[in-house]
Amino acid sequence: MKTSSIAIVLLLAASSVAGARPGGPRLGPRPPKCGKLTAAMVKDKAVADELTAKAYAAALAKQKLTPTTLTSTYQAADAAGKKLAANQFAGPTIQIGYGTGWEFVTDGNGDVWAVDRAPVVVATKTYTICGCPPITHGGAEPASVRLIYTLPAGKQFKGRVSIAYDQHVVAYSYSHATPCPTPP
Repeated sequence: MKTSSIAIVLLLAASSVAGARPGGPRLGPRPPKCGKLTAAMVKDKAVADELTAKAYAAALAKQKLTPTTLTSTYQAADAAGKKLAANQFAGPTIQIGYGTGWEFVTDGNGDVWAVDRAPVVVATKTYTICGCPPITHGGAEPASVRLIYTLPAGKQFKGRVSIAYDQHVVAYSYSHATPCPTPP
């Protein structure tokens, strides 16, 4: 009995050493293979974005809401206590050139609501691209400002509304073997 237990331990030890890799065992999953960005990948992303846009439009229609835009101006971010006109309200603080502000819809009365998107991811696909991600911005930090929105005549800002819709995601991740350049 003692001999068979020792034999099993030795057999297990030998099999684990035989499967060992130089430098020790690999932890975690194998890194994904990467490739070049192809037209098929770009098309997959465009199809996913279109499906998501249609689902969002259907969710708005179901709640009887219509997308709308409001005119906006900038106010210094530190002027938060400044009095606004009766038809104005303060929106988010953004960095100039790096924020879009709020998205708005109108209800059946024409009153305005800020949208809180609540996507439910129903499909995901990720492509791993060899190389570095594109540089989309760089340089000095832009100024922070508060957006001030102006309502159409006779309309009210009612607050926020949550819109749930199906989201199809196609994402690109980047696997770079060499250091990527820093933004200019």
